[in-house]
Amino acid sequence: MRAPSVLDLTVRRSQSAWGFVADEIQQRFVTSLSNDLRSGAWDERYGKLRQQPFFEGSLRLLVSYPEGRAR
Repeated sequence: MRAPSVLDLTVRRSQSAWGFVADEIQQRFVTSLSNDLRSGAWDERYGKLRQQPFFEGSLRLLVSYPEGRAR
């Protein structure tokens, strides 16, 4: 499984909300989430969210693909 985009510093820098989060806290988040994904702990706690047809939350992820690029 591919790592979530939120673990990528470039992605986080493109999201204005992360500008309010100190670098040390961001690093702690990345380390913690990476470890939980690797160990399976995240799936034990939240895996059922993967089965939902959608998630209503406070943030929206918009993905754009250049013309001609496969999705």
